[in-house]
Amino acid sequence: MRHVLAALLAVLSGVLAVLAVASYRIDAVLHTPEPLQQIAASSAEGQALREAAPELVGSAAGQALEDVAPGFAADMVSQVTGSLAGNIVADEGFDQAWSASLEQTRTGWVEQLRAIRTELDAGREVPDDAAQLDLDIGPLAQLSAEVLTSSLRDAVSGLPFGDQIGAMIDDAVAEVPDDLSVTTGFPATEDVSPRQLAFVESVVGYWMWAAGAAVVLFLVALMVAPYRGRSLVWLFGGAAVLAGGAAARWWLQEQFTQATTAAEGTAESAMVEALVGGFRSVLLPDTMWVMVGGAAAVFIGLITAAVTAMTRR
Repeated sequence: MRHVLAALLAVLSGVLAVLAVASYRIDAVLHTPEPLQQIAASSAEGQALREAAPELVGSAAGQALEDVAPGFAADMVSQVTGSLAGNIVADEGFDQAWSASLEQTRTGWVEQLRAIRTELDAGREVPDDAAQLDLDIGPLAQLSAEVLTSSLRDAVSGLPFGDQIGAMIDDAVAEVPDDLSVTTGFPATEDVSPRQLAFVESVVGYWMWAAGAAVVLFLVALMVAPYRGRSLVWLFGGAAVLAGGAAARWWLQEQFTQATTAAEGTAESAMVEALVGGFRSVLLPDTMWVMVGGAAAVFIGLITAAVTAMTRR
């Protein structure tokens, strides 16, 4: 009976350990600015994002300008917008605007998830895609509008009434909204509902309690187990951690694959792929470390069991 109880406590402690690590990382991604900024700064994903964002943002800003620009300037706006992407990246304000867009994206997503929880608690339904990440491109859109304005003013400077046309362009730029966003389609809605994501956001901050409970349960399991049965605690606890890490890694990979597959063929595909790649680079290493920790615990259990068997002889 003590063996069974010790094994159950060990498995439970392993599950809590995996949940603690996952909650810690998700809490950091949702509630601190560093992980998302790290994604933007990392070599591969950061470069992909820098290449994808300006074209998408330039198109959005250009479309907004076309909607408010004088009719005779609409064709000129379209022509200049086509070459806008490179100008945005080269602008000295790009890094600051991009950083601001990412931070507003993070805070906006958290507010979005909390609003979903409020709606659900009130008994109201929400759409299946209500919890998907929206990339806030407001700061980049404003930068794009400024760059586009400069290019347009240069284009009309030599024309008759160029100053008047330039003033009209300035007025049109002032009408570009500063709350533009792009729905990324991440995470995929097939396996993750808005209710689940909202619940996760509300509980991940308690990761320290989960970690503490995992340690306590593991120690209790060691005390409950007979002296010669303590290897079972290491074996079952390590196996639970190893299995949990492997399951988390598989689930994340599935989510990433579904998100990129769903975005294929859309204007946002490059952006989604870059963001998903960034999240993969941040989250997947933790699952590997969890699996290594679980394997180490299993190894300790095997060594302990072998030593115990030798002392019986």
